[in-house]
Amino acid sequence: MQGVVNGPTTLGQAITFTGPVSGAGSFHGDFIFDGSYSPGNSPAATIIDGDATFTSGNTLIIELGGITPGTGYDTVSVTGELSLGGTFEIVLINGFEPAPEDIFNIITAGTITGLFDTVILPDGYTLTGDAAAGGGFSLSLASIPEPATCAALLGAAVLGFVARRKRRRA
Repeated sequence: MQGVVNGPTTLGQAITFTGPVSGAGSFHGDFIFDGSYSPGNSPAATIIDGDATFTSGNTLIIELGGITPGTGYDTVSVTGELSLGGTFEIVLINGFEPAPEDIFNIITAGTITGLFDTVILPDGYTLTGDAAAGGGFSLSLASIPEPATCAALLGAAVLGFVARRKRRRA
């Protein structure tokens, strides 16, 4: 898709996409995604001016290649109601590795209902979400330290604590 897709705005009517949809542009009206949806052209910001549904058969694929919305990573903005379902997948592109403090405001909507059934992340990362006031949805993608790294960090913390206690006694 490139450009604008115009759909129905009459209550109870929507365009249903049953195959893959990708590319930059905007949607006007109500839409149901039942295949896969990948916003932008690596990456981009897309707007759905109306309501949107991601069904249990849909996969929303979000690319992260930087920290700037729309140019560094994909965003989806829905002006009406967004109903979540299906699979949510994050793909890292261009060698990008998010820092633990990076937050990606990927999805915003007037209201958000439902949850994704499945979340697929790059190996070594965890995802936390936050539904903000007004329907926004922020995601934080953080690296998970390897067990050996955790042990080394714990060991360093213990040694630091012991050394500090010895100094206090002296």
